[in-house]
Amino acid sequence: METDTFKIDSSKIVYHPERISQWIKAGSDWDKAKKVYPIYVEISPMGACNHRCTFCAVDYIGYQNRSLDEDTFRKTIQDIGSLGVKSVMYAGEGEPLLYKPLSKIIKHAKHLVSILWLFLRYLYPHPSFLY
Repeated sequence: METDTFKIDSSKIVYHPERISQWIKAGSDWDKAKKVYPIYVEISPMGACNHRCTFCAVDYIGYQNRSLDEDTFRKTIQDIGSLGVKSVMYAGEGEPLLYKPLSKIIKHAKHLVSILWLFLRYLYPHPSFLY
């Protein structure tokens, strides 16, 4: 007999019983389910990278310099924070530190979500970048 009906990796989800309760109560009712927001969101602020790692898939997309509009990014962070998203990771198909307004976005976002993650490739910003 299978004990995990929903096939959820419970490594972190056990800390969010209220969200799981919302999800289970919503069941197949889309009007309820669409109001159950994720706990974690990954955002790619920059679609360019300057590292040229031989194993990376960015090589296949041609290192195009694509980035999010700063105002749209700020609004998105405000929206997901107000909807109950607890954690945001800045990563994706590029190097987040190439996104020039990232420091301002991080300082803005730390008041809106509980946990911020920054996935970097071989670089470590000065603490003043984050605080």
